Amino acid sequence: MKTRIALTVLLTGSFISLPLAASIRILEETAIPYTRFLSKAEFDQRFPGEVHRDGTGLAAGWYIFYSQESLRYLFGPVALRATGQDYLGELRTILADVVDQRPALSDHTLRLVQMPYDLDIISGQRAETSRDSPEPKAEEQKKPESSGFWGLLKRLFGF
Repeated sequence: MKTRIALTVLLTGSFISLPLAASIRILEETAIPYTRFLSKAEFDQRFPGEVHRDGTGLAAGWYIFYSQESLRYLFGPVALRATGQDYLGELRTILADVVDQRPALSDHTLRLVQMPYDLDIISGQRAETSRDSPEPKAEEQKKPESSGFWGLLKRLFGF
């Protein structure tokens, strides 16, 4: 019960003093498990994160993107896509518990994005066709691939 309340408070009231529509809060991916049991005040103190007006200038890597109404969060960066998918699954489970308690929070977007390639998704420039999708569609996923030894290493490690 405390878990659900803590995440509900975190997700519904984090940007009280910020311009809601223009901010993205960047948090460490390791903050995700703490959303289960920390209060909003404890969470904000432990994980202050950074606030960006848009996603430009972020480190390259995989991020877990959460959006609900005017709130936007990025958890990351994570070097490997598989690790990002694990964190995405964990946050999806936590959100399912929260939505059971507060159905009004069911209208959210949760997905794994790769920066800087998916910058248009988090900045709201591209209309999203699916909600709560585990990974980008095939046409969004196509990126120029490097050839040779370094290209092989990049593909193996999900870069």
